[in-house]
Amino acid sequence: MTKLLVLLLFTAASCSPYKKSVLTMGEQMTKRFKGATEKEVLDAMGSGHTRAEQANGYLLRFDYSYNITGKLQQPAATPPRTTDRNGQPILVQKNSITPPTQYSNTRYNASRVSKFLEFYFDTSKRVQYVYAEGYPDSVVLVKR
Repeated sequence: MTKLLVLLLFTAASCSPYKKSVLTMGEQMTKRFKGATEKEVLDAMGSGHTRAEQANGYLLRFDYSYNITGKLQQPAATPPRTTDRNGQPILVQKNSITPPTQYSNTRYNASRVSKFLEFYFDTSKRVQYVYAEGYPDSVVLVKR
């Protein structure tokens, strides 16, 4: 009975009229802005961009990267145990190895989040494609 139920569920799932498709942000933006002029892109994206000349046109780069800098939390200030559960003193060997301290007052946890969009224009000043980095992909359902 359970084998039949599993077979029925598998058949129902595989006969769906939709399939999953993954679209990157670059593909989505290329679909949206393909053939658009620089003015249309600037109206939609804002003015925070840099322009770089290319051999067969130019590109506009919108950079939304940022740094995350935060001070690491120090461990709680608990004194080391000197006795065991029974109240007997703990004997420490003279040459025991102590682990290095992992945290100090001057240590920071810094990382960089890189997010940018590059709009590539041809010589006729129209968008040819868009390259995006740092954005999540979208999963959409499309008809088979």
